[in-house]
Amino acid sequence: MARTVRLCRAAVLVAVPLLALVACDWLRSDEVGEPPTVPLDSADPQLAELIDGVLESVRSLPRSAEMRGRLGMALEVNDFYTQATLAYAQAEALDPDDVRWPYFQAVLAAQGGDFESALPILDRALALDANYVPAWLYQGTWLNALGRYGEARAAFARAHELGATENADAGIARALIGEKRTDEALALLEALVDEVPHPQVYRMLGRVYQALGRADDAKIAMARGKDTGPMTWPDPLQRQKWPFEASLGRQLTHAERLLEAGRYGESAQVLEAIRVRGVAEDAVFINLSLAYSRGGDTEKALAVAREGFAASPDNYRFHNVLAGVYQYDGDEDQALDHLRQSIAMHGAQVWPYERMADLLMNKGRFEEALAAVDMALSYGAEHPERLHYTAGMLEGVRERWPEAVARFEAATALDAAYTMAYIYLGRCLAEMRRFEAARTALAWAERLGTHPEELASAHKRAADLEAGAT
Repeated sequence: MARTVRLCRAAVLVAVPLLALVACDWLRSDEVGEPPTVPLDSADPQLAELIDGVLESVRSLPRSAEMRGRLGMALEVNDFYTQATLAYAQAEALDPDDVRWPYFQAVLAAQGGDFESALPILDRALALDANYVPAWLYQGTWLNALGRYGEARAAFARAHELGATENADAGIARALIGEKRTDEALALLEALVDEVPHPQVYRMLGRVYQALGRADDAKIAMARGKDTGPMTWPDPLQRQKWPFEASLGRQLTHAERLLEAGRYGESAQVLEAIRVRGVAEDAVFINLSLAYSRGGDTEKALAVAREGFAASPDNYRFHNVLAGVYQYDGDEDQALDHLRQSIAMHGAQVWPYERMADLLMNKGRFEEALAAVDMALSYGAEHPERLHYTAGMLEGVRERWPEAVARFEAATALDAAYTMAYIYLGRCLAEMRRFEAARTALAWAERLGTHPEELASAHKRAADLEAGAT
């Protein structure tokens, strides 16, 4: 039978105004009332067990702010946002000195797009802990979104003082762009991009170049900023919510997002917590092995991958993981063996062909490597420009200049900021005695400003060839 509820999950669809209402109406401790509840009859058993357990703790200790806050965390990470906001407000009423409760309310309101309501709640959190860096970064971000650029710069300046220099400088640059202080934004971004080559920084720089009429520089910056993904920062308070993620799928998704963000240690922490519960899902072993491998712990990565592979020898993804770890560890023969086994089990993949091309190229098996490149391209590689570059190198090493030029031209057409592709395009054009075209390619590479040694070598080779042709 369905449980009696005051708020239902459907309220999530109209959460923004309710979030603002709850957040702005700061409860008094004598008005806390009953905890928010949710309908659990149709929920999955893990979620029902979690929410029931936390609710029981709240009812056992009705004046405990910690229990109300834990309920809020459990509700939030399982998508009951309106009810979570009410629970956080109740926790704050019971203990107004705990920074978590107004902070979580503010972040939830902002996630719903209500920055105007989020900011005064965040002020309450900052009044309790003026040194919590993520709060200042959020404040600056939300003020920028509202066009309150001067206040945003002040918030980011405080974050900068507390050590968040890179994210703070990016936020200040965004504010300067909003204020049309283009020259100041340019100076800040050109200094920042050397330290933080993040796509967001490059895109902001591209916008500034466009505003200044520097079309070629804008083209390069935008090419370098083509990958997606926001700038992020660690948030220790938010990490307290992780244990309340009820379903395995939700926990795995969270771990995968951490992996994608390069936060390998945090991802491994989430996955190990799942593993110690005895969950033997393939995805747990695969992602945990990746987290350890990318974090530089080859021994743990291999141990986890082997354990998972022993349990599921028919899952081709374990061959991919083991191949990656062996390649990172320098055992190319083992890596190739696992790649072949993966392809034999499931041929329509990009990744194993990409890795195979690199390994075969290293071994001087150029024709096989080129075939692997073309197979990867045929299955829709995420970064085809890199594969065209590899193919160009494979053609060039055999002095097949027209074929190499075609591959490098394909790479540069896809990525205007691919310095090495322009360098080798210039070299190959020079080998074909197409010196004017070679000079054009090398001039663009010079403009990109990277790989100076390779560029100097290409210029020398082109000059020697041109001198010998006269």
